[in-house]
Amino acid sequence: MKIKSKSSYHKSENTYRFLTFAERLANVNIDVIHRIDRTGSYAEEVETYFSEGLTKWKDLNLTEHFTTFLKEVSNKSQSFNMLVFHQKSIVESLKTHLTVKNSLAYQPLLDLVVQLARDLQTDFYPHFPDFFILITSLLDTKDTEVLEWAFTCLSYLYKYLWRLMVRDMTNIYSLYSTLLAHKKEHIRKFAAESFSFLMRKVPDLDALLSHVFSDLQQHPDKAEGAGQLLFEMCKGVRNMFHSCAANALPIALRKLGPSTNPGVSLPWDTVRDALDHMAQAAADHVDTEHFLVLWESLQVSVVEVLGVMEAKGEEADQATEQLERLLFIVHTLVSHRDGAKVTKPEAVCQTVLRLIRSSSLSASCSRLLLQITSSLLLGENITLPKALIQETVHKVFGSTMGQDLILEFTKEMFTMEQFEQLFLPSLLRFTAGLFSCGDPLSRHCGLDVLVSLILAKAPPSTDGSMAFETYPLLFTGQTTG
Repeated sequence: MKIKSKSSYHKSENTYRFLTFAERLANVNIDVIHRIDRTGSYAEEVETYFSEGLTKWKDLNLTEHFTTFLKEVSNKSQSFNMLVFHQKSIVESLKTHLTVKNSLAYQPLLDLVVQLARDLQTDFYPHFPDFFILITSLLDTKDTEVLEWAFTCLSYLYKYLWRLMVRDMTNIYSLYSTLLAHKKEHIRKFAAESFSFLMRKVPDLDALLSHVFSDLQQHPDKAEGAGQLLFEMCKGVRNMFHSCAANALPIALRKLGPSTNPGVSLPWDTVRDALDHMAQAAADHVDTEHFLVLWESLQVSVVEVLGVMEAKGEEADQATEQLERLLFIVHTLVSHRDGAKVTKPEAVCQTVLRLIRSSSLSASCSRLLLQITSSLLLGENITLPKALIQETVHKVFGSTMGQDLILEFTKEMFTMEQFEQLFLPSLLRFTAGLFSCGDPLSRHCGLDVLVSLILAKAPPSTDGSMAFETYPLLFTGQTTG
């Protein structure tokens, strides 16, 4: 007898899968700037956005929580004049109902806060701090819908009140920036995303960034959040930078030290941490072909600060520390995914050569520079002309950088492709110079690096046999100079 196949209604597996919290977070969309704003399409029939919102939500939310609120305000908002007259009462009702724990009316209430702000504009602005505190109190939740409603509400408030806010950015930022130190990463991220629109509207970005970075003196735990905020401000669509990045990035990088930011004392190393986070976030989002604006800003900053160092004036020491912070960020980007975000490797390598030739580098700058150089030469996603690689290697061995740093760099380079053709000749000339200088320590260091090289390239047998592989070293008798 033929057995019927199982009905599709009785599949062995349940095809519905509950999303994890991380997956639900990934689906949250608080980008209100690119949404088509359909509110107000019935402007001829109603006089206020708030009244229109009440009409909409009266049918969409029939919970007791919302109907109670509706009874309190529905007869106070039929016209704009009534809304203005009863604004204090309406504001207090909104505040009261937003404090209800686990309310089923959060979505309409938050939307109505926005509609009230659109209606009242300047009159609403004094109430913004209280509403900000109430809205942000809802964020400590696992309910991603509530998170989305809360941050969408904040985003719309920034959008509709920005003209008032940009004139009051010191107070607004002080209020908002508490979210930058939030213990939860997704809260910090959404906070930065929602505020980025306002950052782009500020006429004096230099002054605002000074304020943002000054705040890190007392609140270093906001560094990552501040970096995320800068990234969101410079983030564009389709894995590109926003058009504001060409202006914003050079201003931000100038905040890394007094050489380019005179007259203001900032917590320089914490600023570095913030900008380093910005660079990492940009590397994760922006495609390589669109990354040039950040590379060019970094290279201009490096050359500018190096010029101050080489002038050897009173600011040289501070400039050295500033250069180290810049190189810290350069190293982050060069090493990201084996050089995947280096847009023009030859241009970066030329900047590196400019630094290698300098005799003004500190030991810490030299170490960072050699780490950048090794990342450039070893990066799987970086292609450089052989002649440029050989020139870079030659200049490293002929530089004024410390012998111990150069040998440390050398050991990192043993895995380099075409090592024997592009690197080894310069290394052998360098070690020959160490052997001939008469200093026992130098001779020992030279011998140590050659032993390390042979062990790396021709390791001894591990199976107990007497067979061994040779690794010829051909000295030419030339020394570096």
